[in-house]
Amino acid sequence: MKKTVIAILVVVVVGALLLEGLDRSSDKKTLRTTGRVELDEVIISTEVPGKVLKILVKEGQKVNEGDPLAEIDNESLSIQARVLKRQIEAKEEALRAYYRELEFTKVKAQSSVSQAQASVEIARNRLKEAEAEFNRRKAQMQRFKNLSEKGVSPKERFEEIQKVYLQAKEQLKAAQAALQAEEARLQEAKALTLKTKALQAKIKAMDKEILSLKAQLQRIKLDIKKTVIRAPSDGIVYRKLTEEGEVLGPMGPVFVLLKPRSL
Repeated sequence: MKKTVIAILVVVVVGALLLEGLDRSSDKKTLRTTGRVELDEVIISTEVPGKVLKILVKEGQKVNEGDPLAEIDNESLSIQARVLKRQIEAKEEALRAYYRELEFTKVKAQSSVSQAQASVEIARNRLKEAEAEFNRRKAQMQRFKNLSEKGVSPKERFEEIQKVYLQAKEQLKAAQAALQAEEARLQEAKALTLKTKALQAKIKAMDKEILSLKAQLQRIKLDIKKTVIRAPSDGIVYRKLTEEGEVLGPMGPVFVLLKPRSL
């Protein structure tokens, strides 16, 4: 609740009473004297707009610092707080799901990439062997073909060599296909790593959203707390500036409080 000091000029004469007179039976004397206490006039205003639900004090009533003086309708703020709580709970549940998916994906990605890399290396070695065998059989077939054409080597021998060459050729094709398949699996495994990074980015963004929502909720809770207007200090309710049911804007005046001036 915000205080505005508008004057320092309210002087109240407080009688300091001491009995005056002479009691003949006790033979005691009491003197009478007077003094004064200066008071400050403070306007108490509401920090949050809304309808005045309750006035809790009367004019002339003495109050202590922190005593509730009035209540502002907080229904709208309470609804906002409940909506924010549900949003936070939903996002926190989604965040937990992201974390579970991230852990699963990380483990799977690490295992899959390692296995795929090993399989690609094996497939490459087999392809090299198949290429070497194919080249050797191709050269052998060409040599026996020339010999067969010259009549130096029987045709049957050439056909046997040619058959082995064709087998080597098929094995080369199979090795090439196997390498392509293993490389495709490696790319799939690496895609899991990219998915891991995407999940990490989602988690980071979700964390920021939750922090922002929690900050909003905290501000609304503070505003709800401010809907109970309290005495900023000890004093006397001098004047009431509003009535129950009246709608006040921000900094709408509610009471005038008299408080002792600090010496």
